[in-house]
Amino acid sequence: MKLFQRILSNLSFFIIVMLLFLLFFQNKVSLPPSLQAGGRMHPLLLHLPIGLLVISFILWLGKRNIDTGSFQKIFILVLQVTAFTAALTALMGFFLSREGGYDETILLKHKVLGIVTAILSYTLLLVFKSFPEKNFVFGTIITISLGVMIIGSHFGSNLTHGEGFVWQPLKSEKDIEEKITDSSSLFTAAIRPILKSKCFSCHNEKKSKGGLIMTTEEKI
Repeated sequence: MKLFQRILSNLSFFIIVMLLFLLFFQNKVSLPPSLQAGGRMHPLLLHLPIGLLVISFILWLGKRNIDTGSFQKIFILVLQVTAFTAALTALMGFFLSREGGYDETILLKHKVLGIVTAILSYTLLLVFKSFPEKNFVFGTIITISLGVMIIGSHFGSNLTHGEGFVWQPLKSEKDIEEKITDSSSLFTAAIRPILKSKCFSCHNEKKSKGGLIMTTEEKI
């Protein structure tokens, strides 16, 4: 088990260093098809570090109810897996980002916050292993980590589902529905509402997947 944990820690550090290098030289990076395929696993992997980081926070809050020796062994393992999956998810996300078709401003924020989340996850492991009694320091870092992860996930949802995806159900119907009159074109009255519900999230001015924008008849 110690060998496995050491391998996870070393891999996490290696991936984080690679991520920082790729971030600074991303415009010069050209990916082979095999890595592009790996990048498409980003949506599959991203739920692992999110769940593990939340579990880590819950375990840390309830540590007084767990035997100290058992807690440290379990907690270190959870932190190591969290750091590794966070780093791997950020790497796959970087590979996916090279396909293009995303709003560059939102993409950069999501990318940077994803890498910061990976760095903070690895920092949590180092802090707990070196200073297990520093509750305030660890508590501060894990709280910041959760905040960064939530904000980064928000930008990720904007990239995937369109801007304002989270808050859309809270908008009134008047804000969502478009006014259709007798003078409205067939496209506006019958076609655009279908495209809006099914296609706009991936094919709009800020996220033009495949270079296709479907928000207006002219752009189609």
